[in-house]
Amino acid sequence: MALAFFFSEVDCSVFINCILAGCKLKRRLVMKYIRVKCRGIEDSSVLMDPMSQEMKIAILRKTPAPVVRDKPLEQMAAEKIYRDKDGTIGLPAAMLRKCLVMAGTKVPLRGRTNVSRADGSTELFSFLWIVDKFLVFSNIPKLEKDGEEEKKYWQVSVVAGKQNQNGKGKGGATVIVRPEFQEWEFTVTIRYDETRVNEEVIKKLFTEGGLTQGLAAWRPNCGGDHGQFKYVEWVDVTAEMVAAPAKEKAVAA
Repeated sequence: MALAFFFSEVDCSVFINCILAGCKLKRRLVMKYIRVKCRGIEDSSVLMDPMSQEMKIAILRKTPAPVVRDKPLEQMAAEKIYRDKDGTIGLPAAMLRKCLVMAGTKVPLRGRTNVSRADGSTELFSFLWIVDKFLVFSNIPKLEKDGEEEKKYWQVSVVAGKQNQNGKGKGGATVIVRPEFQEWEFTVTIRYDETRVNEEVIKKLFTEGGLTQGLAAWRPNCGGDHGQFKYVEWVDVTAEMVAAPAKEKAVAA
């Protein structure tokens, strides 16, 4: 009996230690950083059409937004260009997040479970994070805002459309003026937890998202063919990103 009791205590101790070790392993995140360069595919330009502050207020107050009809088309288009706080042209990273979430409905995560589901729920943010807040168009140099040199990188797009009344698209005819960028590319840094996802899944998300979802206005998941892209560079920058905070602390000290 004593021997049996002794072995049972040892077995229990080993079992408990294994459980604790397993819990620590599960809690431990193994982050990998990737720098991804994306480029618009041929013949798929980017159309920008953000909702203005005036339009947001008009929707909030349920009053018609004022329309200045004699404003030059070029000015109307220029006012719709996405810029960061420094005036650099690009797109909000939130667009890429949405793109990857939607792409996740077609990309398996494990077994028959996809990254995202048709009801809008997703597991994407349990393993993938976008480091950048804004996707700077790296093919457009820093130029004077609305200057003549900057205007060489985009053109005015004028297309007919319908007013989207009550979300049913049954309103009257309208004309949509937007800036159009024929050539565009951006570089984004992402990080993901290697213990939760295989890198090939991340690549499939970018491939599927770039072709079937797209970015900005009149993209594929809105019935258009704009904003399609592909990744052209995939670089592991984990060592660089991990070393950066250490260098900052050393300088501060």
